[in-house]
Amino acid sequence: MSAFERIFTPENMQFMVKGAGYSLLVAICALAGGSVLGLLAAMARMGKNKIARAIANVYVEVIRGTPMMLQILLLYLGGPVITRTLFHYVFTPNPILVGTIAIAINSGAYSTELFRSAIQSVDKGQWEAAKTIGLTHKQTLREIILPQAFKRILPPYINEFIVLIKDSSLLSTIGAAELLQRADVLGAKFYNYLLPLLFATVAYLVMTLTISYFARRQPDGSWRLDGRAYPGVESVAMEGKDLLISEDRWEETVSALYGWGLTRRQEDSLPVSAGEPDGGNTLTMVLDDGTELVRTL
Repeated sequence: MSAFERIFTPENMQFMVKGAGYSLLVAICALAGGSVLGLLAAMARMGKNKIARAIANVYVEVIRGTPMMLQILLLYLGGPVITRTLFHYVFTPNPILVGTIAIAINSGAYSTELFRSAIQSVDKGQWEAAKTIGLTHKQTLREIILPQAFKRILPPYINEFIVLIKDSSLLSTIGAAELLQRADVLGAKFYNYLLPLLFATVAYLVMTLTISYFARRQPDGSWRLDGRAYPGVESVAMEGKDLLISEDRWEETVSALYGWGLTRRQEDSLPVSAGEPDGGNTLTMVLDDGTELVRTL
C-alpha cells in the first residue's frame, strides 16, 4: 500500500476536513469579535473623552506593534498564571477559545483605523442634517453614519477575513486542533509530513480563493484590481492600472483606498484636486504604488 493510500483514508480525510472547519470557525468568530473591538476603539479615538481615547490609542499601538504569535502565547500561557496569582483559581485554557480571543483582539486593532476612516469619510453635512431634524448623536450614528461606513469597509473586510483564515494556523503552536495542527498529527503518525501538509495547502487555497472569487464582484458594483477592492469602479482599463470611477462614487472609492493604507503622492492635496483634468473630461489621481485613478467629470 502506497503512502498516499495509507494517509488519505476516509477517516483521515474527515479528520482533516474537520480541522479546516475549525480554522474557518476561528476566522469567523475572530472577525466578529474584532469588528466589535475595532468599532469601540474607533469611536473612542474620535470621541472627546481623553481617558477613553488614551486607552484606545494604547490598545491599537501595543497590539499593532507586537507579533500575533506573542499575543497568543501570552494569553494562553499567561492567563492561567494571572488567575492563579490574583484569584487562586487554576484552570486549563481551551486552545481554540483562547486562540480565537487572541486573534480577535489583534484583528480589532487593525480594524480600528478602517472604521475610523470610514466614519470620517461620511460627509459632515449629514451630521448637521441629522441634528437639524432632531436626531441624537447615537441615533445619527446608528441610522445614518454607520450603515454607510459598514458598506465602505466591506471590501477591505473581505481581505481581513482571508488573512484571519491564514492566521488561524498560528493556533497550532498551542495545540488547537485546527487544520495545520491536524496535518502535523497525521505527519507524525505516518512519518510522512509532505502529503498532509500538501493537503492543508490545498484546503487553505480552496477556502481563500473561494472567498476571493465571490468577493471579486460585489452587489454594489465594486471591482477588484491587484488584490484590492475598489467600490464604485465602473470599469478597469485593459492596459495599466487605470480605474474609471463615476462622479457619485469618487469619495467612497478614495475612502476605501485609504482604508488599505494607500496614500496620495501629495498628502496635503484633496483627492478631487490630486491631478489635472485630462481633455476636460477626467481628473487623474496617482497613488504611491503607481495606480492611477481617473475621475470622470
